[in-house]
Amino acid sequence: MRTIIDQCIDHEHRTSELAWLLRSRLQSLHSTIRVNAPNPAIYLLDFVERYVGRLPDVLDAMWDISRQQSTDDVAETVIDRCVEFFVSPPQLLLGHNGLNGAMNTAYMALRLVEEINDYHLLSRGRALLPLDTTGSNLVVHQLIGESFANQLDEAVRLIAAELIAQWGSPQSGSTRETSIPHLSEILQRWPCLRDCLGGDMLRLGVFATPSVH
Repeated sequence: MRTIIDQCIDHEHRTSELAWLLRSRLQSLHSTIRVNAPNPAIYLLDFVERYVGRLPDVLDAMWDISRQQSTDDVAETVIDRCVEFFVSPPQLLLGHNGLNGAMNTAYMALRLVEEINDYHLLSRGRALLPLDTTGSNLVVHQLIGESFANQLDEAVRLIAAELIAQWGSPQSGSTRETSIPHLSEILQRWPCLRDCLGGDMLRLGVFATPSVH
């Protein structure tokens, strides 16, 4: 996955394809997304690179944490599906190349992680990993474009429902008690789980809400 992402970023540096696309979408972004910069498309492009580049680390963190809390069966399935998105993109993503394609693919992957994380929290009382990508996903949803992003959301919902149906309802006593590191220890080991991307958005002048300081 990292190799594919590096290739997509290199493609963008050679073609500026996504940069041009972002420029064309600046005027149609939701009013809650503010870009205070002389060249807003470049700042948004940097945000997308960080968003996409964060994904492999998030999946590594999921695998590491899942082994400690005996949820590696679920994590492995989710990770495999996320990798598959990049190696063999679904039909919906065909024709979307370079960093533009990687943005769409990473969005699907992080939305799937979000869906399964929520399911696991509700059904088993414990999230797979301490991660909240809601704000970043909302921004990327807008950068992708409302109509197409909604199609990606629906595809992710179907995939999540398929995976959940395979797992079925957790059996009573099926999960064993394990010693889970404190949240601060997890975040120290896996800084990608911190809301650093949101912090970068503030530093760059991109606001997911109108009243963030």
